[in-house]
Amino acid sequence: MPTSDAAKSNKPTTGTKKRYSKTKLGCKTCKIRKIRCDETAPVCRNCIKSNRRCDGVAQPIGGPGNVTFTAPLTLTYFRPTQTGWLSQDEIAYLDLFRHELIYTIVGDSHSPAWKRMILQAVHEEVALCHAVVAFSSLTSHIRSRPSSPSSSGSPPPGMDNEFALRHYGKALESMRHVVHHNDSRSINTALICTLLCICFELRMRDIAVALTHLEHGLQVIAGNMDSVDNAITTAFAKLDLQAAVFLGMRPPALEPDKVASRVFVFDSVYQEADLKLMSITNHMYRFIRGTADDFRYREQAPIPEFAFAEEVAVNAQLRAFYKKYLESVEKTSKMSVLQIALLRIKYLTAVINMAGCLDPDETIYDRYAAEFAEIVQLAAEILHHRRQKQSVDRADFALEMTIMQPLYVTGTKCRCPVTRRRAISLMLSAPESEGQWDSTGNALVCEQVMLMEEAGIEFDLARMGAEDLLPIPQENLVHAVDIYLEPTQRRASIYLSRRLSGLDRGWHNLRQDLAW
Repeated sequence: MPTSDAAKSNKPTTGTKKRYSKTKLGCKTCKIRKIRCDETAPVCRNCIKSNRRCDGVAQPIGGPGNVTFTAPLTLTYFRPTQTGWLSQDEIAYLDLFRHELIYTIVGDSHSPAWKRMILQAVHEEVALCHAVVAFSSLTSHIRSRPSSPSSSGSPPPGMDNEFALRHYGKALESMRHVVHHNDSRSINTALICTLLCICFELRMRDIAVALTHLEHGLQVIAGNMDSVDNAITTAFAKLDLQAAVFLGMRPPALEPDKVASRVFVFDSVYQEADLKLMSITNHMYRFIRGTADDFRYREQAPIPEFAFAEEVAVNAQLRAFYKKYLESVEKTSKMSVLQIALLRIKYLTAVINMAGCLDPDETIYDRYAAEFAEIVQLAAEILHHRRQKQSVDRADFALEMTIMQPLYVTGTKCRCPVTRRRAISLMLSAPESEGQWDSTGNALVCEQVMLMEEAGIEFDLARMGAEDLLPIPQENLVHAVDIYLEPTQRRASIYLSRRLSGLDRGWHNLRQDLAW
């Protein structure tokens, strides 16, 4: 039983007592147990030996680097569950996820710790086990269907897969019980399950329900930021950014500064760089959706100085990123060719998006013919890497957005017919869906924009190079494309906006209905 300092000073001592200095930097678990923490990071040895959850070791404020450790989900974080109830089919679906489908969540160049965390949680949590069986069963069912594209109006994939739907329902029911505990472990378990539910709904082509799961997960993270594992926060931040890109007017819900200020112990230089670029891109889309879109097409009012100032700030962040991570041999030498390609394609897309965010003149994109050509080349390299690792000819799903948006920007904004057609071709050979992006549907949108802009122009495609531009009249240029998807029916209505003549004239909007 502890005693006060005054009591200790009046009590005679016998023998020699080992002295130690009192620490304020130990983990909370050791403080609660009233034992000295050895202060090893990110998890102290006392907690490892006693099989307890360690909340991490703090660092002194203002210390070197001012780094604070947040405890990861350790091997003792999840409580094992019994798996004897699984049938042979269910075990086979777990194996499919462990050996192949896990990469649809962790991405092309994943963090080993993030992969281990998911696999451990799946094999130890009933809700996650059901979710994985449902997702793997649905994926197998889709792959077993005829390879020809579904006709417009056909039922969504998996609606006739009673086995997958039953396990999905069990996953949702089990997740409700997990959420009721409201402790850190339960919150993280529920969020991983939410990621799997998002994957399931995207495979079902029900984007609205997938977005509902995403918004719920983002709300949970916002209210429990200190309890959520860093890898989970990052995964949701990437989906949050993807939703901002896909939905048009929606800015990212998670504030970039809060995500970036979370404590990270990086597995690699790539992980550090990827998080930094995600933070900058998050900032960029908050600016574009919240400010730039309101001013770009105003007919009379000048763009205010604060908008230009923020544009300059975001571009400065992008230049600093390039100099630190893509221009530095010290950094690039520690990354693989694939990792550098993933960073470059995201960086180039961000640069192009910033170039046109406040300029109403569509010809601004003609200055970036070389960048568009490089985006297409990088996308081809990334797809080649995927094909080498996939057990099927065409990867059918990826949760993370990597090449679809860069190729879509190229297909709609690049006026080089060679590069543009190559981008559309790559979209058709990309995963059937990359997060919320349907590759075939968006390739058809790009094709419609291309046909509209090139109408009436004669050119010899065989004699043109990768950076040769067409002289497209201003009135042909498509400034904006609004897409109204019916993904479960593989249909979309698109509205293409063009200026009648020059920058000071009205708009002409054309509707096109697509099916695939």
